[in-house]
Amino acid sequence: GLEGMILRSPVVPDLTPPEILGYSRVVPTNSMTVANLFLFGGKTDQRFTLDYRRVFDTNQWSAGAQLEFYDSSGTLFYLETFPGTNAPPMEFYRATLTP
Repeated sequence: GLEGMILRSPVVPDLTPPEILGYSRVVPTNSMTVANLFLFGGKTDQRFTLDYRRVFDTNQWSAGAQLEFYDSSGTLFYLETFPGTNAPPMEFYRATLTP
């Protein structure tokens, strides 16, 4: 690459969606913060959003954080925090590839 920079780009894009390999709701005993901890599995350089919805009776998803796999391990930890104790009682998540 130019000036020591290395560019990575797959010849053919991999359309295999990332997976949610693990999930845990974290509620510390001495803190007023609630968090969701996710473990994702996918391919290096894949970009995706963590979409969510609060109820399951509609098909309206809201786009969440945009995430990307940067290293060759194919895994990514993501910690989503909620201020105070305002975490929703229930939510549904999916990982959606982005261009």
